[in-house]
Amino acid sequence: MNDLESAGILSIDGQGGKNGILNIGYAPCTMEGDCNEENLPEDFMVEDAEELLGMKDLFFKVFIRSASGLPKALNCNPFVTYQFRFDKDAVYSTPEMVGIASNPNFAFE
Repeated sequence: MNDLESAGILSIDGQGGKNGILNIGYAPCTMEGDCNEENLPEDFMVEDAEELLGMKDLFFKVFIRSASGLPKALNCNPFVTYQFRFDKDAVYSTPEMVGIASNPNFAFE
């Protein structure tokens, strides 16, 4: 799996500042979701991501591991939604964590 990154959780309107940290990442995978490098097509083993531009059937897996430091206003039944830059019509979501969780563990792929 690709290394996870920490991203600040911002308010929807952009005025509320940072509302916690989200641990996320992504990795190339097969159509079946296998991220093992030994099973990936040789064409996808590149030094620079720009070498992948124009290739078809490129798959990757999104990882949303956890969040931390959620304020009280956001820690009841937390979930994460996300979109891809070039597919604004589709919205994806993690399952809702039932209950109060300031540091939810989504373990989502």
